[in-house]
Amino acid sequence: MRKKSGCISSNAEDILTRFNPPTESWLQLTTSFEQLFTGPMGTTQSLDDCQRHHKRRRRHSITISRTLFG
Repeated sequence: MRKKSGCISSNAEDILTRFNPPTESWLQLTTSFEQLFTGPMGTTQSLDDCQRHHKRRRRHSITISRTLFG
């Protein structure tokens, strides 16, 4: 099989295992995802990394990310 750019390796962990969503937030995440997030999503650490990588001044969705991801 040819490797494509952005392809997830077949020996990578399952996406939900890597994402590790909190059980109590799972229903809200799955039913309202597009309303909750219009940009990057994840833990505050991953948003910090994204902010630095893209040289942005603000971290979007930080409040809802803290609520849902801790």
